[in-house]
Amino acid sequence: MVPIATTARRLIESSDLSGHRQEELEAELRHMMLVKEKAESLMKDLVKSALSSPRRVTESHILTGKERVDNSACHKAALSLFSARCPSIDMGRYSFIWRNLQAVINLCNRLPQTDATNAIMEVTEKCGICRALYFRRIISLS
Repeated sequence: MVPIATTARRLIESSDLSGHRQEELEAELRHMMLVKEKAESLMKDLVKSALSSPRRVTESHILTGKERVDNSACHKAALSLFSARCPSIDMGRYSFIWRNLQAVINLCNRLPQTDATNAIMEVTEKCGICRALYFRRIISLS
């Protein structure tokens, strides 16, 4: 949330900036809010997909649990796949994305790696959220 709050503060304090710079800040803030919203939606869809067959773990636990990484191979593979499939959800740039990726840790701890990676593939392919964010980002930077 810090990047969003920082950008919002800069916008509020931007009375001395040019109209063009204010427009850039507004566009950046809108983009960050969109990325945050879509990342949360994507993670919920991913968890639903991974838990589509009967399991002993609940969707609520996966989305809200705060487990440590127990299956590092699954976690690395899942994050790598997620980054490759959703380059517009830049984990390095938007720190608030990490909160949503806690669900990946929880999935990897509770499910086989193939279930976690198959869910990432299914959701990112089906929803098109990542592609839409990617192209929207390119257009907003042009």
